[in-house]
Amino acid sequence: MAGLSQVTAVTASAFRQLMESIPKTHRSGRVAIALSGGADSTALLMLLREYVVHPNQVLAVTVDHGLRPESADEARHVASFATKYNIPHQIHRLRWDDIPGKLPRSQLQIQARLRRYSILGDVCTREGIHALYVGHHMGDQLETLLFRLGRGSGWSGLAGMPAWSLFPVPHPTFSRDLHVVRPLLAVNKAQLKATCNRFGQEWVEDPSNDSEDFDRIRIRKVCMS
Repeated sequence: MAGLSQVTAVTASAFRQLMESIPKTHRSGRVAIALSGGADSTALLMLLREYVVHPNQVLAVTVDHGLRPESADEARHVASFATKYNIPHQIHRLRWDDIPGKLPRSQLQIQARLRRYSILGDVCTREGIHALYVGHHMGDQLETLLFRLGRGSGWSGLAGMPAWSLFPVPHPTFSRDLHVVRPLLAVNKAQLKATCNRFGQEWVEDPSNDSEDFDRIRIRKVCMS
């Protein structure tokens, strides 16, 4: 956490301005947040807690991918980030028993994302929630642009991620009004870490970020170099 003293944290007023760009239907009532425990989603949780009138307006959901032996303990630790502020929290574990053998590395991240969003969509629909907040930030936006261009998306790929969009994994049982909301696209990673520090809140580092098995992680390392 050292070295962030010169970085500006996101203040309550700055976050309110960011939220003004989100349609009122996606920021009123009860919302969910995908809480991985990283600095991105943890900062977003803290900012939402500061933004809402009552902590029950936010439901934090942690998806345990079940890909490492310690992942269950990590998910329980992340749960404490929410529960100590009386924010409701759920943990859901991905199941892989329908896949025989070991997935190729190129397919693992794709399957993990699809299954994660399927769980999140199911939770939101069951809870009557129409907005799932995620901690995508400025760096993620740049990664998305480079990833799409690298895959031959052309100029259409330059559109990047919108601040809100329809849920990315359609399912007949999901609410048709379910949206993913990204209020932090104008904020960089260092600011989000500084925001966690503003609240005196720790975060966890994802060990997979040190791997170069996935295209996005390789792009991320290039962006940081």
